[in-house]
Amino acid sequence: MQRRPFGGRYSVRLHAAICFLSIFSLGFSVFFTGCSKKANIKSPEEKGSDIELAESFMQQSLTDSALACFNRSANSALKSNDNGLWFRGVSGMVDCYRSMGNFEEALSLINQAQERIRSRNDTASNIYAGILHKKALVLTDQRNYSTSSRLLQHSIDIRLAQTVKWDTAIGLSYNILGNNYLFQGEYNQALENYLKALRYF
Repeated sequence: MQRRPFGGRYSVRLHAAICFLSIFSLGFSVFFTGCSKKANIKSPEEKGSDIELAESFMQQSLTDSALACFNRSANSALKSNDNGLWFRGVSGMVDCYRSMGNFEEALSLINQAQERIRSRNDTASNIYAGILHKKALVLTDQRNYSTSSRLLQHSIDIRLAQTVKWDTAIGLSYNILGNNYLFQGEYNQALENYLKALRYF
């Protein structure tokens, strides 16, 4: 497909949307979950836990240390059947591998997480939507834009089916969809998805 020239009446609006959304995207590059609000509330016992330590290490670019802490947190959450905390750990590990450029390991890990949720018949949950979003990010890293976009749309559809639809995570998925179109030179579709994303921020 021949790329259309980047300019004209869409150019200024597209640049504005990209700049605005990039502010929000950076804030979620390490932490993105499909957890419920309850799963994100920190108990006194959880303060200073592996997950908190791991996120602190990520902010300091201490990726190996963060990976170890995310792994311990995910394993501990599995034992206590805390799916929200488990996904935070898995999501963090995926981000660690992505930052290392190890996309194969990141994809393998998120595929395992996806199969676990499928085996529990929980594919209409926010956690499953979060897994699809995270997998899409890895596929975008690998320039597999078509599959990434399909997973992002599926993630969005799951979240839109929930009772509470005003979810920032929906905006994040639309933002990555916009990126996918932008990378392929489909500027009209990119702008359309960026503008959709803005509704949720």
